[in-house]
Amino acid sequence: MLSLECSSAINNPQEKDVLFWCHSSLSENLPEDEKPKCQPYWQDKDPSMPLPFNLDAIIFELQTILEE
Repeated sequence: MLSLECSSAINNPQEKDVLFWCHSSLSENLPEDEKPKCQPYWQDKDPSMPLPFNLDAIIFELQTILEE
């Protein structure tokens, strides 16, 4: 999984929401394994960016529904 330092997310105005989300006071009280990870801003013009979710699980669920 690709992650981005939160401090560098502020360089792009479109990523301010990500920066705010990463530094939310609610997330500070979560255990380390449950804290949100800063993800880079995904742009349509950059197909090399990874999806922010696992597409394999979604495809598997859809195939299962079609086979029923």
